[in-house]
Amino acid sequence: MDVKVIRVLCQKVDQAAALQDIMEGDPINTALHREASQALEQALSEIERLQCAVDLHCHTSEALRDAHFELERLRSDARLHQPKPESVPSSRAYTGTIDWVTQFRERKQALTDMRRKERHRDD
Repeated sequence: MDVKVIRVLCQKVDQAAALQDIMEGDPINTALHREASQALEQALSEIERLQCAVDLHCHTSEALRDAHFELERLRSDARLHQPKPESVPSSRAYTGTIDWVTQFRERKQALTDMRRKERHRDD
């Protein structure tokens, strides 16, 4: 939106109010001109604020679109490089690993408990 026209109109309304003051015109008309000028200034401020928000949303939208295309590209690459079924570890090997980790943690907990009891006895 071209705000130059609104700026010019705002200046003209200010000038009209100033002229009425100088010429000692109707105080009601002078006040109305001033109020109109203030309303135009507020409208200009709001237009500029909204234009900034629009620009920000456009940049965000572009960034999101780029990110979406990058995600799609990475998904496509991931599908191309998926391991073959024979290279995936068997569930038995995976279960064995979990069992070993569980046993290790249990032993570690038992040793920790023993040390705590020994420290308590020494105190």
